Amino acid sequence: MEVLASPIVIDYPFMDCMGTLVDDLREYPIRACPECCRLFCVNCKCLHLGMTCENYQFSRQLNLFSWKHHYGGYHDELEEDEEEKEEDEDDDDDDEGEEEEKRGGKGEETP
Repeated sequence: MEVLASPIVIDYPFMDCMGTLVDDLREYPIRACPECCRLFCVNCKCLHLGMTCENYQFSRQLNLFSWKHHYGGYHDELEEDEEEKEEDEDDDDDDEGEEEEKRGGKGEETP
């Protein structure tokens, strides 16, 4: 049995269990919590059976990109619509001021 000079403590991904895992440097990515016996991947902080860590990370990035594109795009479209409305209102205010200048008035007309 080998004693580790500086043990590496692995952060546990589940919030409802405060088990502590010490890395034994055997490079097994799938571990079990000594407290609750749930399995998880040390590298990815979740369990992804049937996928390598690289495939899991790639699919996670695709899902995140898709989510941002889908929901983020909708949010951007709303902001663009609001900006267009503000610009239209500003243009309408400018048009009214130009019409008054053409009439020769400085503001309110007297009857």
